[in-house]
Amino acid sequence: FLFYSIIHGHNFEEFSEWYKIVKADVDGYSVKSMTNSPLMTAVDCSWAYENLDCPIHFLGVGKLSRSIIPIYFGQYYKKPISFDSSTFTVGSQYRRYTLPFIPRMDLRFLSEEKRCDSVDFCYCPVCTEITKNHLEGDLYGEDGTRAGNIFNLHNFFVMRQLVDFFWRFRENRPVVDEAVGKIFNHQLAEKVKLGMDFID
Repeated sequence: FLFYSIIHGHNFEEFSEWYKIVKADVDGYSVKSMTNSPLMTAVDCSWAYENLDCPIHFLGVGKLSRSIIPIYFGQYYKKPISFDSSTFTVGSQYRRYTLPFIPRMDLRFLSEEKRCDSVDFCYCPVCTEITKNHLEGDLYGEDGTRAGNIFNLHNFFVMRQLVDFFWRFRENRPVVDEAVGKIFNHQLAEKVKLGMDFID
């Protein structure tokens, strides 16, 4: 396994201070922002670019809007980059099922107005194996775990496809900008683009 030190901060100065404290002979560093904005994630990337020359892991990146930033940063930083996110677990927490063809929309199976009892419209490897019997019983229940975990796996697959798409096109800014504009609402899309501008 690899051993990484963790660097926290709100800004360049705090990141640098933490780096002095945790600097060691390690395989790489994990960087953690104290805020959840795409622009702050871009600040993390910029600090790493100026101060590190080793593998980086971005902790708790979360939603796709922030995940795009370290992906985009990967065209400039030539060492391995990774990040983690538990966003897909909204499947078990809230029975949220991300629509594969409209990523900013989801079905919420605990909600009467978005009620649905089948996922036969999705062709991901998770949903193609699901029958109505898999979901019956605990699909709408607060304490059932099977349906929630199935949704987690589906959501993970959808998010992974989107991450792979952005990784593939990270050096083609017009394609990234167009995808960002279609996936996110206007305000969030502008924040993501601002984060990429900061990195550029």
